[in-house]
Amino acid sequence: MFGNRDNLELNRTLLSATSLSKVGFINALTDPFVIDELIKRGIGIGRDTDIDWRDIHLRPGDVVYVPSVDPKKLERYRRNGCYPKKSEIMLARYTFKGISRAVSKAETDALYGWRHHDELRRSPVRVDPRLLQMTERQEELTRIPVLDPDKVFFTADTHFFDERTLRHRPQFRDVDEMNDALARGWNETVPDDGIVFHLGDLLVGPEELAIRMVRQLNGTILLVKGNHDNTAVLRSYRMRRQTRLVYIGKERRVTIDGHKIEMNHYPYLCYAGQYGGVWQLFGHVHSGRSVEGFDLPRLANLLPFQYDVGVDNNGYRPVPFRRLVDIMSRRADFDFLAVRAALVSDIDEIRQIAADAIEVMGSRGNPDEWDGETFSEAVLRDDIAGGFGLTILQRNEVAGYFALVPGKEIPGTEELPWIHPERKFHTLERIVGLPEMHGVFHQVVGHCFSRVDNIRLATSARNRPMLNVLSKHYFTEIGHFLREDGAEMVAFQKIVEK
Repeated sequence: MFGNRDNLELNRTLLSATSLSKVGFINALTDPFVIDELIKRGIGIGRDTDIDWRDIHLRPGDVVYVPSVDPKKLERYRRNGCYPKKSEIMLARYTFKGISRAVSKAETDALYGWRHHDELRRSPVRVDPRLLQMTERQEELTRIPVLDPDKVFFTADTHFFDERTLRHRPQFRDVDEMNDALARGWNETVPDDGIVFHLGDLLVGPEELAIRMVRQLNGTILLVKGNHDNTAVLRSYRMRRQTRLVYIGKERRVTIDGHKIEMNHYPYLCYAGQYGGVWQLFGHVHSGRSVEGFDLPRLANLLPFQYDVGVDNNGYRPVPFRRLVDIMSRRADFDFLAVRAALVSDIDEIRQIAADAIEVMGSRGNPDEWDGETFSEAVLRDDIAGGFGLTILQRNEVAGYFALVPGKEIPGTEELPWIHPERKFHTLERIVGLPEMHGVFHQVVGHCFSRVDNIRLATSARNRPMLNVLSKHYFTEIGHFLREDGAEMVAFQKIVEK
């Protein structure tokens, strides 16, 4: 296009030029000051000027402005003897700088490597036609033969190329490191013939970048739209022909191996089949260490068959369908827990549950969790009278107990380095549930953090299950101390910024 470019690199920027009132069929000026002045005055640039590009000799620092219009529209205007509308005119600014051809080519390849990948423009990528039905049929698809339970996976919130997501993932230095880790985890988990339901927020970026990323990932991707997904990119003609990504809408229900699954980018408050074993899989909330504020207590009150399949909640990998079956089967036995204020009439049942739990813990090498007075009738009556005692119900039957006491210091922890010691806090005590019941602490934490934002508690150094569950819920270990009876205890604290 331009002469004398042996040692020049071309940088092109597309600007708005709606202030132009007229434009010629061939347009160019080499003096930016002149063209800027003409634009300000609304004067047509280079109208009817025939320029021989071979006579333009550029040096480093030179700028060329080229007003441009869609060629098809320009031809129509030429025939009709009129000018384009202002909104249809764009101004391309070309800037040149001194650089060797080799350096220029290397920099261009690094920035726009996709332009040199011919495979992106080859024949269409093969996608099983039975999966393509999911874009054509909007009703519930209950039987899709290609959905082999051993080759189906779920994920969400990969956010490839999204720098904003790094605040949730401090272990990654930049988006390149994050992209590499997520793609590696994906391909180590999903076989090439696998099928991945991606529940939204796949990536951000232009079409070429999106195509390159999706082509790196194993399996066919069935995408449910997230709030950060650009459907113009993800449903484009080139995306359909050159990748195995199938857009299946904003929500979809499928049945796999007899399990009905409701899929949406967001968690539901209620949904059809929630009491009948229908799963609701979602993303959006980035469950994990980064979950703070209002999301944390709300998530703790999810129904038993709801699960966040986002990468932050699953080791930065897609979740196999078989693992979800295991998770949901364990939840099905201990579903629909609720919390209410404890009543005096609950005391006998609470003490029996505590006695059974103490016996089980003693048989497992942990006799130190509670002393003899922890669940005495007098202590429980004091909790209830003060409004601190809370009963856990399972299908309206007493299944556990805990106390949330405002401002109560834990004896022996006065010298420990509590986080923000000046801040108001609540102490969580006497957490007990039926020995065979799972999910008690999850329910307790959800209830507590929906009401308060700073919790302290202590547990025996021998109580490995409790230590593990505290770590899972991201409590901070404050330090060890000795109880009055000599038992070694560990203090924990968690603050949620709302």
